[in-house]
Amino acid sequence: MRYAVVNQGTVALRASAAVRADSRFGGPDASTAPGDALEVLPGGRREVTARVPGVWPLGPFGVETVVRGAVPDGGPDVAAPADVPLSGTTWALPLPHLLLLLVLALVAWAARRALRARRARLDRLIERARAEGRAEALAAPGRTS
Repeated sequence: MRYAVVNQGTVALRASAAVRADSRFGGPDASTAPGDALEVLPGGRREVTARVPGVWPLGPFGVETVVRGAVPDGGPDVAAPADVPLSGTTWALPLPHLLLLLVLALVAWAARRALRARRARLDRLIERARAEGRAEALAAPGRTS
């Protein structure tokens, strides 16, 4: 998950965030502990990428992030800002599994096509043999009707 931490105040802040993800199609819920605090200067912006281990890639996930700001030690006597909750939906696609499924589907399609071609060839050979057999029976000397 990616998000931006923006400091619109006049005092440097230390921001940390905890992320929680819950799958809508089964699989475990997962969360991260608050990460390393990063300093955001007044008017500054920091892009953050958070990874949530243990999440099964099964499609859409509800993601909740709580960003907690604090004034660094030795800073001015200013109240810390309120926690900022963020929520949204993100997709986690099981690419290796999808590729395997695609390969299996292509193999099944190719095998079915090969079997149909083999059956059609066998039907042509049988029909040719029958035609040759009829032709020999009709052309055989001493045929009685």
